[in-house]
Amino acid sequence: GGEVEEQVSTLRPGALAEAMSRDLTAKSSRRRKAHTDAQNTDFQATLALRKSASAPNFKKTNKEEITRRSEELAKTSGKSKQRDTPFLEGQQVYLYSGQKLNSAELQKAWMREHMDKEQKNASWTYCPD
Repeated sequence: GGEVEEQVSTLRPGALAEAMSRDLTAKSSRRRKAHTDAQNTDFQATLALRKSASAPNFKKTNKEEITRRSEELAKTSGKSKQRDTPFLEGQQVYLYSGQKLNSAELQKAWMREHMDKEQKNASWTYCPD
């Protein structure tokens, strides 16, 4: 029994547990499958491009596109509609309904006044035809 006691006394605390854990780790770290390719080089390139590129200005791009399409539409339609706005002469435009000089209400009143005169001869619809 003295030989075992001697070996035990020379071992530092936890040495047996470390030795056993190394054996278990060696067994569990053996690969049973082939190595997988976990790299996506295209995605890595996209991420690098995102970091280096500045953010696009969507508002500016949208305004430019709308302007371009409006000009194109005006050229193809051949006619531009000139609006009658005598109700705004000498006044500022106010779009909000809570304001005293709301131009939308002024426009409605003007349209009612002029449409009433033609009510016997015409009818108005939202249909473009």
